[in-house]
Amino acid sequence: MKNIVTLCISLLLFPLLIACDNNLLSGTDPDTPEVKEPIRGEGIDLSELGTTEIFEYAAQANSLFLPTEIPAVVSENLVHESVIGFTYLEFNDTAWNLDGLQMNDQISLDLPDDIRIEATVLRQQETLPSVTAVTAQLNDPHEGTVTLTQVGQKTISDIKLESENRHFQVRYDPNDGSHYLMEIDPAQSATLPGAQPLRVE
Repeated sequence: MKNIVTLCISLLLFPLLIACDNNLLSGTDPDTPEVKEPIRGEGIDLSELGTTEIFEYAAQANSLFLPTEIPAVVSENLVHESVIGFTYLEFNDTAWNLDGLQMNDQISLDLPDDIRIEATVLRQQETLPSVTAVTAQLNDPHEGTVTLTQVGQKTISDIKLESENRHFQVRYDPNDGSHYLMEIDPAQSATLPGAQPLRVE
């Protein structure tokens, strides 16, 4: 009977000993939880974009966004079939002040194909410390909406020109800390991968 009890205890303890040995051999502490690296999008070489159009246009002095130099490595989102074209952006220091916007203030945006948008702010709010969200309605002759969300130095935006059936987004590229504007085919916009969440630092 004693031998049977000893055998049962050995069978129960053996897997635990193996697990501990594996942790020791791998250099990890069995009491330390596994820490996973955050998932980040991997960029792609600019030459791999295929037929995706690169927008080239000039923005006026009071546009919130200004086209800038396109990096050699761009966001992998830009090769998606729903993306019509893109450019990289910088924010206009003289016009960019989301924190100071109030209801009925006017904002201006220049987009490809000489589209110039004027919009009226409907709402501005600080949803969390260092997080500002703005919603604006496009003025005549355009119809649609603009939403802007800023987290520190990072911004995302959704621009819907319903009168022209065109859809633009501004996204943050974590590969180098830049931003880009892309036009999305409205018929396929639901298939585009979601933007990575902007983390409050």
